[in-house]
Amino acid sequence: MTAEARVKELEALLLAKEKELESLRKKKWHEYIDDFVEKWYNENNEQVDIGLIKCGPFTVDVMPDYVEKELYKKSFKIMFSLLKDLTNSEHK
Repeated sequence: MTAEARVKELEALLLAKEKELESLRKKKWHEYIDDFVEKWYNENNEQVDIGLIKCGPFTVDVMPDYVEKELYKKSFKIMFSLLKDLTNSEHK
């Protein structure tokens, strides 16, 4: 790969990262948390299914997945707000 081709490749990568950063800046933090939890839950729902209860030989899901997701989203938002308030109060 020539130096000029490498420079063009890096410029394209930089431009893509700038667009991604701008997109994150425009997105509100609660939307980012919602998107993160959706992705995280879909990847990990087998390990974090809090509504799954074993009763003898039976396994019952007493809490629908959408309720679990909402609980996770609310928890993350509370934690984020707390951290945001703590970091803002340190600078005052």
